[in-house]
Amino acid sequence: MWFGSKKPAVNLFLSVFEPDLQNLFNGVNFSVPNEDQKVKVRGLIACGTCDLPAKAIFLNLQQYNGKNGCPHCEIETIKIDNKYQTYPYIENIVLRTTDSTNAYAKDAVRLQKPVCGVKGPSYLKIIAYDFMNGTNIDSMHCVYQGVTKKLMCVWFDPDNVSHNASLFHAVNFIDYEIKKITPPSFANRLPRTVLDFKYWKASELRTFLIVYSLPVLKNYMNVNFFEHHKMLVYAISLLNCSSISSEMIEKAKILLREYVNQFRNLYGQKFSTCNIHLLLHLSNDVEKFGPLWALNCFPFENFNGLLKKYVFGSNRPQLQISSSITECVNMQEMKSNYIKKDSDVYFFCNRIEKLGTHRRRLQKLNENMFIVGKSVKNMKLEKFIEKCFDDHGINFDHKKLHTYQKLIKHNVYYETDSVSEKKKSNSSCITYLVQDKVKFGIIKSFVKMCNCQCYFQCYECNEQCKNYAIVVPKEVEKTYYCPLTNEYIPHFYSCIYDKNEPNNKEDEYVLVELSDILDVCYLICIDKNQLIVKRINKYEAEV
Repeated sequence: MWFGSKKPAVNLFLSVFEPDLQNLFNGVNFSVPNEDQKVKVRGLIACGTCDLPAKAIFLNLQQYNGKNGCPHCEIETIKIDNKYQTYPYIENIVLRTTDSTNAYAKDAVRLQKPVCGVKGPSYLKIIAYDFMNGTNIDSMHCVYQGVTKKLMCVWFDPDNVSHNASLFHAVNFIDYEIKKITPPSFANRLPRTVLDFKYWKASELRTFLIVYSLPVLKNYMNVNFFEHHKMLVYAISLLNCSSISSEMIEKAKILLREYVNQFRNLYGQKFSTCNIHLLLHLSNDVEKFGPLWALNCFPFENFNGLLKKYVFGSNRPQLQISSSITECVNMQEMKSNYIKKDSDVYFFCNRIEKLGTHRRRLQKLNENMFIVGKSVKNMKLEKFIEKCFDDHGINFDHKKLHTYQKLIKHNVYYETDSVSEKKKSNSSCITYLVQDKVKFGIIKSFVKMCNCQCYFQCYECNEQCKNYAIVVPKEVEKTYYCPLTNEYIPHFYSCIYDKNEPNNKEDEYVLVELSDILDVCYLICIDKNQLIVKRINKYEAEV
């Protein structure tokens, strides 16, 4: 941990890690279960990421607003109005390599001035393998806090009200639409006014870009700007999926290249910043290192937030953090060796570790599924439950049926629509399987059908019980067509309503086994139309 009023001295900061990294490169012997001999494991630094200012410092390059400010290529910037350093669109970009950067560094030392943006040698060449190709773009700072926030500045900042892309005139209507959205429980933050975009967290900007922006802006944005924005949403969604194919990467590369090419004509060269330019390099980084969620700064920023909680005053905060972390690391050893279990001191230690006694009441169904709260034995079932079992030809004894409202499956929380109606979140819209086809629906109830002989409500006979979700199916069609790729953006769906059935046949229900439930979706209502948005991956919260 570096503490001070200035940025760290890079060579001094990195030199501390060199001995350990060298030992790891030479190999460390590990004992493996059921193996007589130890196994030697070797490792090296393959890649790393950070924001643009830190990247320039560690690579010893000019900052992003310099003449050759891009850390990935040798493009020269254009200065506009003697004030804005902007990036032109160029088809064939000369990429930086470790060899060329080392050569420029030698020239920079000899000439005592930067050469092609390189100010001198970087200490990373000692501790990292191929440090230039191994430095990837951080999507948190580039795509979300960079590109998305810049777009929102043009759309919603009153200073840009004269811009052709400005939506400031419709900001009240957009706010009304976005505040109506009730996201699933995995979204930690509720939607808030777009006028506060300058204070939005990166996770809020990510959710707005990938999930909210197209449904909310469609009725208010100029067609040309909307078609342009669809390319960005589609490309980032492709690069942020759980798994990515080479075809998806190539598709995203085409979309982002065209997006950047059209950007200067639609928004003006003034707004063609380094982050807009870096979109051209984004697909290459994903091709080398994997999806955007795998290598970004979100986990590190979250850890910074945890570190702040260890500071309780202004006097020597670095020592406060150090001593607090030491206490937490040693807490388990202290509890097991020196503190009596169930004592007041033991419970106090649990509270410090945030392992207190407050827990959700869970009823275990199997290793991956739990009922949240309690299941209720209803002497008189609701009609739709009886009808659903009858329609599926399942005989049941109402005395052996228990209903419940909340479920956790594979750490994903589900609830019925009656629970969602009382909350500002909605985890009742799901995807599920029917004969290997993905379907959409709204959960009305969870039902536990017991086949045991227990007189009272049973909790332990799960192997003899069957659990179902009673779901209202939703017929959907794809929406948001992208002409450039001649296909629809795959995670957006619009609910289909039959003109003769305005309630979409809400009296029809399907019985879904819990094992067939796939995931929770966003359910967004815009102008009496319902949109369902699938989560593009399960590795990031709020996506």
